[in-house]
Amino acid sequence: MISSHGYAPLDIPTCCNSAPCTMAAAESDVSKESLLQDDSAEKQQKNKESLDWLRAHGVTVETPEDRQQIKAATRQLQSLKVGDAGTRTFQYVLIPAGLTDKIVECTGVVYSDERGHTDQLPALLAPSFAAGTVDAHALKSSNTLMAGGNNDGVFPALTPEAIAKQGGQAETFRLSNYVNMYLDAVGALKHLPINPRAADLASRCGYGQGVAFHGDIYVGRLQHSSSSSANTQCINVDFHVKEMDPGARWVQTAVTENLQRQALENRSGGMVAEEITHRGGDGAGYTWEQDPSDLEIKVPVPVGIKGKDITVKFAPASVKIAVKGAPIDLDLQLLSKVATDGCTWSLSDGVLCVSMEKATDGETWSALVKS
Repeated sequence: MISSHGYAPLDIPTCCNSAPCTMAAAESDVSKESLLQDDSAEKQQKNKESLDWLRAHGVTVETPEDRQQIKAATRQLQSLKVGDAGTRTFQYVLIPAGLTDKIVECTGVVYSDERGHTDQLPALLAPSFAAGTVDAHALKSSNTLMAGGNNDGVFPALTPEAIAKQGGQAETFRLSNYVNMYLDAVGALKHLPINPRAADLASRCGYGQGVAFHGDIYVGRLQHSSSSSANTQCINVDFHVKEMDPGARWVQTAVTENLQRQALENRSGGMVAEEITHRGGDGAGYTWEQDPSDLEIKVPVPVGIKGKDITVKFAPASVKIAVKGAPIDLDLQLLSKVATDGCTWSLSDGVLCVSMEKATDGETWSALVKS
């Protein structure tokens, strides 16, 4: 039997007979103490067999001993300092919620052996998310939603006090195959401020507009561990502030990677592939859209403007648009590259249409221009 929290209870019943068992002293020379010892040993053995069976069948089982060991290991990891023997460091990035606060690099310290395999940032960052108080009313509403509208005793221990006692908890949000964001798992329930720069980053990675991230956000990178025999373990490696640039290679490939992941997992919801690969947007005096092969910029021009009044200059990473007799002078530094031989423009019904062929066919641009 699995509990409502996803774990298997330790005392798995092995007998349905609840009646007390009595034994005449004349029929046995085994002492009561021996019976209790035997019963305890048998019960422990059956519990172990039950746990082994559940784990062998893919069920996550966490015992009190497991939890204590995890807590001890986490405390030890969080106490590591730069220069400690048997450790290594890596860089990750903090995106503060405040727009005026500078994006900075942070240093993580982890074990250099197998203890440092798998993503260590959730454990390292947990104390960073300990501050703040969960709103009791918001938590109750959240519990009721999870319980399908009926929360009569379903989550009796999930209170603001219980959450605070656990300390902070980091939630991982995938940005690409090897880049993740890390946020306060209950940031929304704490009413932490919206982080617009984190939302913009997620949007560029294909998650669309309007995804709300609350509080300070961290960004880190993983890569396969070369020391892992199965090469399936990942380790934390450097992610730098300069890689926050919209033109960074990992950002440009993130949309495609997420589409492939979505197709692999046969998931639906959110933006579908067609919406993402054809996504465009608005700029200062223009709109743009795309398909897998081309980009199109539309610029409204005043009545009376002729083709001879328009100048469009194409370069692999930029396009300049000027209109004589109108306040239109655009110098767009493109997010990625275009094939200049496949670029052209036309004027029709008061709209200047600039068409550009992508240098990399099938590449989805998360934005038209670099920030």
